[in-house]
Amino acid sequence: MARNQPSKSDDQPPRIPLNRVLAKRRVRYGLFAITLIISAVGLSLADHAGLFVYPGDLLNQYEDRWFKVTRVVDGDTLDIQLEDGKTVRLRLWGIDTPEIANQSKGTVDQPMAREAMKWTSDHCQDKQVKLKLQPQRIWGTYGRLLCYVYMDNGQMLNEQLLLHGMARTDQRFVHEHMARFDILQEQAQFNRVGLWAK
Repeated sequence: MARNQPSKSDDQPPRIPLNRVLAKRRVRYGLFAITLIISAVGLSLADHAGLFVYPGDLLNQYEDRWFKVTRVVDGDTLDIQLEDGKTVRLRLWGIDTPEIANQSKGTVDQPMAREAMKWTSDHCQDKQVKLKLQPQRIWGTYGRLLCYVYMDNGQMLNEQLLLHGMARTDQRFVHEHMARFDILQEQAQFNRVGLWAK
């Protein structure tokens, strides 16, 4: 009967050589270190892109502040200069002006695109404008600051472009001036100005 009982060496699992254990640990620690480095780089890039900025910080930086317009890109897109000399591109909230030709995309000017750009340029280029933001959405799809722009005469540029028929309402996103913008567009259509002249 003693012959059939397992020996003490049979009770213990086979031993793995120490060098294999250490090699597996090195691989695990190496993968962990690489994951940490990649995560740190990713978080750093996201932070530099402004993804971790508290919206209140942006509101403090831009809300109710005056900036000089350094370039009118098209009817609803402007560049402003910050105090530190950097440039920020703006997109007017709630409106859409006709697009200027884009050679790289092979597009041509949409009707009234140059007129809308000229109207914005005549009223804003090299002048001071005041910005108002919508806290629920500060940045647009292409990295532009979304805002209402007030000209030095106190009028809102977004509204004036609608009133003069240089823009249409942009219904994609809800905003606080939506109903008013609809009324201004209807008024421009009734008066047959700009885009609605024909």
